[in-house]
Amino acid sequence: MTALLLCGGKSTRMGVDKQKLSYNDVYLIDTIIENLAKNFDQIIILSNEKNFFENRYKNYKNDILIKEDIIKNIGPCAGLYSGLIYAKNEDNLLIACDMPYFNQAYIDFLKEKSYEKILAYKNEKYFEPFFALYKKELVKDLEKYIKKGGRSLNGFLREISPTVIKKEELVIKEEIKEIKNVEKIFRNLNYPNDWKKFIEESKNEFS
Repeated sequence: MTALLLCGGKSTRMGVDKQKLSYNDVYLIDTIIENLAKNFDQIIILSNEKNFFENRYKNYKNDILIKEDIIKNIGPCAGLYSGLIYAKNEDNLLIACDMPYFNQAYIDFLKEKSYEKILAYKNEKYFEPFFALYKKELVKDLEKYIKKGGRSLNGFLREISPTVIKKEELVIKEEIKEIKNVEKIFRNLNYPNDWKKFIEESKNEFS
């Protein structure tokens, strides 16, 4: 299984490049890679900062690739599209570099589920396009969506009609009982205060 890690955002609201967020000389991106490496034999980092990542993870046994978006300046759809093209596996997890609330039990849950094209959690309003699984064959559907002007990942999910994960499925799973607020997994860090809050919650990971 492949993990597609999107690092191509402009970080305008954060004020600094999210790929390089660090605390006590520990980079957030490194902790994310460490978690992914325990679960995925291939990791594809979609970033325009190839020099930053070059040789950074050479000690990992995983197949780790650093690639740029094939289609430029259209947002996360480009990252998913490029990742699916480069992926060697049929099943692919989509995650972003500003989503630090990794949960092993949820990843294990995803791996156990069968699905047709997309496996995604749905809250009360919309699908969560990240921490979702995508089949490699979707690249053709995504290309058509992009060519007709589609830019929203959520819009793409609505077109494909994913296999849905509902909150009720998680609360009855004994091994996921620690996920009291499952939506926390899908939080991203958009503003400096988001980063400060995460550090306060996770200081032991950066010590």
